Amino acid sequence: MTASRPSPAPFPCSAPTRTLKRDSINGGDGLKRNVLYSEEGGVGVVTVDRPEVHNALNMGTIRELRELCLKLKAEERLRALILTGSGDKTFLSGGDLKEFRHLKTVEEARHMISTMKEVTDLLSGFPWPVIAAINGLAVGGGCETAVACDFRVASRTAKMGYRQIRMGLISGWGGGPRLVHLIGKGRALRLMTTGELLSAEEAMDIGLVDQVVAADQVMPSALALARTIAENAPLAVRAYKRLVQMTARVPLEAALEFETELFGPVWVSEDHDECVRAFFEKRKPNPVGR
Repeated sequence: MTASRPSPAPFPCSAPTRTLKRDSINGGDGLKRNVLYSEEGGVGVVTVDRPEVHNALNMGTIRELRELCLKLKAEERLRALILTGSGDKTFLSGGDLKEFRHLKTVEEARHMISTMKEVTDLLSGFPWPVIAAINGLAVGGGCETAVACDFRVASRTAKMGYRQIRMGLISGWGGGPRLVHLIGKGRALRLMTTGELLSAEEAMDIGLVDQVVAADQVMPSALALARTIAENAPLAVRAYKRLVQMTARVPLEAALEFETELFGPVWVSEDHDECVRAFFEKRKPNPVGR
């Protein structure tokens, strides 16, 4: 996918650290929010905060996620994004069945999945790398959401699976095709048609998870990965993200040509010049995204 560079949003650029509390995400109306956001050193952390229902996603939460992701997509200061769930038991448990069980028409069902699919599309197409910090159970739509991220760091106690089949459903948030691309046709079909749960180690064995750590190291490990990415030249990181997206969608020859197109502007960037000078001066570079 060729992701066009978004126009910068009018965020202040002076403070290196900020936290968007619940009521600041959707305009400060004082209502209880289910999505938290914090940012430090170019790394943003999005937390779904519904631990009382295993971080299930109702329409209100889905809309909050969509609005926040749209804002963050235009945030030029970001360098990486982490998605996680509150507590230590569940990452995301998918759609909130208590609410969605009342959807009775094809149109209602399609509206629900299209809204959340917009969220997973935003995560997948985000200009910067997105890391899922899987702190517990990631099932159904929760697993679909994790698969939409670029990297998955999982707790050793985490479980993952496409459980939709147990409810007589299929994936609807983009997770079916993405799973096939990630782990291959046979493995994906088995997970989707059996509904089996995988341990974190089993998930890593088939490429569904990139890193397995102790339960108390999920967020520190995700942050360490995000900070490593954030230290590198922003233009090059974004170019690599675009290259990977494109390579997944087009023939090899087209991807090779796209890499050539991306290379020139990065070569003449201030960041490249700064990194080369830092190499010869034996110091740490300070790329700024120009």
